[in-house]
Amino acid sequence: MKWRHWLVVVCALGSAGAQADSPLQRLAALAQAQAVVSGNAVWTGLRTPLTAYVEKGITPLGPYEWVQVQERTGRVALCWRDECLSWLPQEGYVLRDRWQWAEGSLPRLPTDLAALALHYELRALPEMVFEGRAREGVRFEAKDGWRFSQEWWWDRETRAVVRRTYYNADAQVIEEFVLTNVSAATQLDFPEVRRHWAVLMRQPQVDMRPQPPREPAPWRFSEAIPGGFVVAAVAQRSGPRGAVVWQWRLSDGLAQVSVFAERLDEAADRGGDVEPQAVGATHVVTVRGEGWRRTAVGDVPEAALRAILAAMQRKEAR
Repeated sequence: MKWRHWLVVVCALGSAGAQADSPLQRLAALAQAQAVVSGNAVWTGLRTPLTAYVEKGITPLGPYEWVQVQERTGRVALCWRDECLSWLPQEGYVLRDRWQWAEGSLPRLPTDLAALALHYELRALPEMVFEGRAREGVRFEAKDGWRFSQEWWWDRETRAVVRRTYYNADAQVIEEFVLTNVSAATQLDFPEVRRHWAVLMRQPQVDMRPQPPREPAPWRFSEAIPGGFVVAAVAQRSGPRGAVVWQWRLSDGLAQVSVFAERLDEAADRGGDVEPQAVGATHVVTVRGEGWRRTAVGDVPEAALRAILAAMQRKEAR
């Protein structure tokens, strides 16, 4: 996403105080630390709390992330360079998908304060110490009902996010990510990363990697997408039975939304809309019509997803 002018940053930071070295000002200049960071991650607010060992860092050939879910299914995922391999033991195959450094299990610190200040009030949180490590934090207070308020805490030394909390409009916690037992190293076991990658690549695979569009997209968004969300990317995927699935990624700089569109046969088109779903802060809304099924998924309120879907317009077939 393109960065906006930093004039908005000055306005946003002015209300938080004018210290020369405030957490907000440091956040604006942060680069992700190159250290290898690991710890035990817990996600709460889901139907069942999820616990995993997470390790993230930089290899000579690019960034990587290792996730091992601590449950009976034994799911593991290794993301390296620009791909992610997820071993699903119950299904008996590896799910292969694209991956970006900023989209891992360990959230990456947002640094585009200019964009965020358009939709959130930014406020530095008092510094704290946990498990002997200094932490800094920022609260992103949503200015409207199109998004959730969030609090982010990061480890000062490694810049790793150690807590991310979502709040609804009633200031209730609806989902939280916490990283404990944080440790950092300056080097990693690169041969071990390559060995794990080779093992996963030898397993049966389902390829879910998005591809650049081979034809004009059948849908487009109106110029003013509700909530100020911006389309960051458009791609095609191969769906069940070889069907083409279109995907649009949207963001406001903090919240992320994906919209999927798949053509339906006549019988499926008469099925009506699917009941909306919610797991923690993530909502899912699916609508049918005009021979298509469109699904919006994102860490935003249901109303925002419905408004985004409503902003889509069908292109006339030529």
